[in-house]
Amino acid sequence: MLSAYLFYRLSPIKISAKIPTACFILLQKGHLLSSSIFARGSRNDCCANFCSLAEAIDSGYGVKSRTANSALDEYSHSYIVSYLVNSCGLPAERANFLSKRVTFKSLEKPNAVLAFLRDQGFSKAHIAKLVGAAPQILFYNPEKILLPKIEFFSSIWVSRSELTKNLSANHHLLRSSLKNKILPLYHCLKSMYGTDDRLTSPRIWRAVYFSKDPTKNLASNIAVLRELGVRESCIRSLMTRHPAAVMVNDNRFREVVYEVKNMGFDHLKSTFVQALYARFGMRNRLNWERCCEVYRSWGWSEDLVRNAYGKDPNCMLISEQKLSRMMDFLVNKMGLNSQTVARYPVILNFSLDKRIIPRGSVIHLLRLKGFIRWYTRLYSIFIPGEKYFLSKFVIPYEKQVPQLRDVYQGKMGIFDV
Repeated sequence: MLSAYLFYRLSPIKISAKIPTACFILLQKGHLLSSSIFARGSRNDCCANFCSLAEAIDSGYGVKSRTANSALDEYSHSYIVSYLVNSCGLPAERANFLSKRVTFKSLEKPNAVLAFLRDQGFSKAHIAKLVGAAPQILFYNPEKILLPKIEFFSSIWVSRSELTKNLSANHHLLRSSLKNKILPLYHCLKSMYGTDDRLTSPRIWRAVYFSKDPTKNLASNIAVLRELGVRESCIRSLMTRHPAAVMVNDNRFREVVYEVKNMGFDHLKSTFVQALYARFGMRNRLNWERCCEVYRSWGWSEDLVRNAYGKDPNCMLISEQKLSRMMDFLVNKMGLNSQTVARYPVILNFSLDKRIIPRGSVIHLLRLKGFIRWYTRLYSIFIPGEKYFLSKFVIPYEKQVPQLRDVYQGKMGIFDV
């Protein structure tokens, strides 16, 4: 009995036991039949082998994962890898991975696409990035599919270097429909921003690919924010910094907006749109749960977590690894109380290695040496710029502690002083 897969692949053909040979010929031409299955013989032999064909297809024949038993398949696979490496500039490992997912019936289309991209100013690195992320581009019609999109985006990114850089970094723009997605969104954005420079933000255009109907969702979601009384500056900030959040399903967006409002966020402040972003997307939701777990492990209550989120919603978007390292340094190395950190969640967004550890080490050393009794407000230690910090905590004590600057620069540990 034929497998469902065989039935699907042969659906255009009326298969009859009276004409099995014709079916076998078609299968051989489509590379669905291996010579080990099809043996020359009588019509009955063909019919007998027909059942074996179903098992063969289910075990790998004709699917993109090819068998090593066929010399032709081996050659095809190695040739594709070679082409992706030598012509497209992909690393061998990536080329080998993609070779199992693409099939070259001929090199006419891939060669035409590569020549077209080079003519448009794409460098070898740009092409490698494009093909490595979206190999299907090699089979697009350059004149009908790629050229109209490149011409459109050249009106946004006038510089050719900027154009090729942004398109290679955002391959989905060459895969999205110009008529159904890109142009409608452009006109919608233009009605909002006019000739504002924010129209050129790659981040805005990156969000196109992740929304089924970006224009409809964008218009509906912005209407919800305006209906609530959110300031235009905040709406534009959300659109510029987190455009994907404004293009999600409009029902989901409305639900999250009122959820954030009911949590006590003031819709007239910028923290409102930050809180919105922190609640959108599967990645953000998963990160939210992980952050809550880390905070709870350091003794934060649910109220402390909620208050910290209210002060700085970005504290719920930090990676679990960074957050754990940050809390370990502040609490175990500097000796701070965990609840004290909860009052200043903004400091958790800074770089641990470039700001928190250097400044924290200086403060901790000064305390050990008896120059300061206890820490001043964390805000005055970690928030101000470097010039202020040096003038306040390093320069005044350099004569008494000559190694202080080395500690600040990470050249020496506090216990080496």
